[in-house]
Amino acid sequence: MLKIHCPGCRKPFIWTDDMPLKGDCPNPDCEETYDVHHSLKKSVSERTTPTAKACRCPACGGALASLWTLCRHCGRIVAGSHTFRWRDLLFAGVLFLLVLSLLIRYALKT
Repeated sequence: MLKIHCPGCRKPFIWTDDMPLKGDCPNPDCEETYDVHHSLKKSVSERTTPTAKACRCPACGGALASLWTLCRHCGRIVAGSHTFRWRDLLFAGVLFLLVLSLLIRYALKT
């Protein structure tokens, strides 16, 4: 079942599987023909276009090229649905190196 709008009278009707793929409008006042393939392509293109533009920064809402990038609007690092500031990333790196150096020092003493 598919809801189709007639190209002539613009009235909607429900197309079922037992109806032909191309046929006359069920409205008696209209003499146009409908095409299921054309209507289906139009419906799919209308619904898929907004999702291509849906990459937004979770922090500021600015448009992004991908979800793994640096936001040009707020300067945060975007990793999926999370954002990080530069100083948070730097702090995590310093903490990682500190723990790594302690582990190496402990491993060399034993």
